[in-house]
Amino acid sequence: KAKRVIYLQGEALAVVRRLMESRGDDGKLFRNKRGTGWTKYAVCNRMFRLSQATGKKHCLYDGRHGFATRKLVQGVDHLSLATAMGHSDGSMLARVY
Repeated sequence: KAKRVIYLQGEALAVVRRLMESRGDDGKLFRNKRGTGWTKYAVCNRMFRLSQATGKKHCLYDGRHGFATRKLVQGVDHLSLATAMGHSDGSMLARVY
């Protein structure tokens, strides 16, 4: 798969910089209590526990779509947004949104 560039600013950038300084170069910024990197299963389990605690279904997929919708409503063009989201072209965003 192609590498994805994630643009951060403000508090999110400060958090990632702090984690990078303390964690070293192994590429695992977000870790569990044992110090190992999160897996896709750990993220799914976390979303499930969050759903149980709040009584509302949560998943990362919804967050991604919410982000895309907000940015399009704010006037970001679909090609720039597609690039920021890691798509190779803007056709998916044009079809879905």
